[in-house]
Amino acid sequence: MADFMEDCAFYPSLDRKWPTVALEVGYAESYENLVQNATLLLRGSQERISLVILVKLQPLKEDETEIQKGFLEVWTYDHERKNYFKLGNQQLYPRPSYHAKQEITFSWQNLLREQERNLNPKKAPLPLSLKNLRFYIDGAVERYLYDKGRRADSDDSEYEWYDWT
Repeated sequence: MADFMEDCAFYPSLDRKWPTVALEVGYAESYENLVQNATLLLRGSQERISLVILVKLQPLKEDETEIQKGFLEVWTYDHERKNYFKLGNQQLYPRPSYHAKQEITFSWQNLLREQERNLNPKKAPLPLSLKNLRFYIDGAVERYLYDKGRRADSDDSEYEWYDWT
């Protein structure tokens, strides 16, 4: 596990060594490798990571400037059955007609793990909007195209949130 790092993660506290939710994104990487990474994160963390969100994007063809195909899956570990499995999946690209309402909901147990009983939250955590996730993906694609010389530099006003460095 020392040589492998998730692409993005949620840590409920600064002193926690392991995240509770990890994000693995694959562009050139195969789906099989992404699933292998997801199970490695779950197993290697000794189940301290409760969920791995896996995002698979089809690489752009030479004439494409937008992602054409992509999906998201949520993976976890079943303690009783002692196996890794997919909790669910959602289409990211092409955008479904209901894309503005797509989200992933979490439980406090998924997010906080052992800290949940200390905090005892009353309301459900906010969901992860897939519309917002697509916004970040689209921003990264913009930068990729610019870096490859396939798109003229824009004023970046739509992607001011994105750290290009």
